[in-house]
Amino acid sequence: MVVTVMKPCRKTYRMVVVRKNISRMKGDLTLLDEFRYFFYITTRRDIGAAEVVRLANARRDQENVIAQLKAAWVRCGCRSTTWRATGPT
Repeated sequence: MVVTVMKPCRKTYRMVVVRKNISRMKGDLTLLDEFRYFFYITTRRDIGAAEVVRLANARRDQENVIAQLKAAWVRCGCRSTTWRATGPT
């Protein structure tokens, strides 16, 4: 376990912790129960915990799409210089 000690902050932060139970099964027999914890830190207090998680997941999905598009762009051999606009000379 890693424990991080943070310095006092000027802002107040809110932490939402989600514990997911992941059961590995073979047929009707449970082989392994595993718990995973997800931590969401925000300054927003105007929304519920479920909304914090939903917004964070939506942002993560969008960042994954952007990363995939960048990787595809590199794979096709294109360079960022091809993005230059060609205007009147």
